[in-house]
Amino acid sequence: MAPEGMNPECKLLSLRLATLPCKGMCSRARLPSFYREGVGGGCWAAHTALTLLEALDVLDQVKGVLRGKGLSLEDLLAALLLHDTGKLTIDYVKYGFSQHNVLSAIISLDVLRRSSFAGERFVISRAILLHHEYRMWREVFSNSILLSHFFQAIKAKRRVRLVDRSRAALSSLEALVELILGKAPLIELVTALSRRPEYHARYGEILRISTVAADYREVSKALTLYWFVQLFDNRAASVRESLRDYWRYSLMGLEGYASDPQMLANKILNKPNAKLNVLLTLLP
Repeated sequence: MAPEGMNPECKLLSLRLATLPCKGMCSRARLPSFYREGVGGGCWAAHTALTLLEALDVLDQVKGVLRGKGLSLEDLLAALLLHDTGKLTIDYVKYGFSQHNVLSAIISLDVLRRSSFAGERFVISRAILLHHEYRMWREVFSNSILLSHFFQAIKAKRRVRLVDRSRAALSSLEALVELILGKAPLIELVTALSRRPEYHARYGEILRISTVAADYREVSKALTLYWFVQLFDNRAASVRESLRDYWRYSLMGLEGYASDPQMLANKILNKPNAKLNVLLTLLP
């Protein structure tokens, strides 16, 4: 049973893990996972941990797809760990900069460059940059030159700084990651974030992740990784408003239609108050 008074993200995480190692540090560690009309809600650490759990829930299916693209599970988990780090920055928390994916990509480039992580750092950073740009695919695929939207946005924010409270939030995430993944090497990325308050991206790095004229194989990998990041991000975010909105609970009773995408889509579309941006991503 999840404790009363918790926000829905932490409630769900408590139900999933049966314990919350970050509970004792919550009052000083909690940074919002989203803002609604200028008011912060949820918990950044809890949301990030939930995205990891969503990925691990479908581990067997995901591994094969990633392997087919030359990616590893560690690439995906690293992308999920870093995908919302922009929400720890002064630009986001204090000034309300809405493109946190841009801030997250800058942090990802810097952290992965300095770490011993052996994964696809440019692929990961590009996927993070794109994870809220799903409405722009026509432009992405039709334009073989520099995408000014991405390039100018990152160039304008080449250097970002974390808020002071980010250390406590990162400590919470570190405890959660250790519980979920064990003593995985990926914890190094979270630890590294808590040690440095400022991050920057180099010009060449910005150019590399903001063009489609780059190595097509790298772009193809990034698109695959992006798809999974936005999927697990959406699934985890479905619980923001209330526990009953969580996508698994919303789909109760529809399991029998899993093998019939057309019927499943019809059932989802006709559900009252359905969160279609999340539920329609479940179609096989």
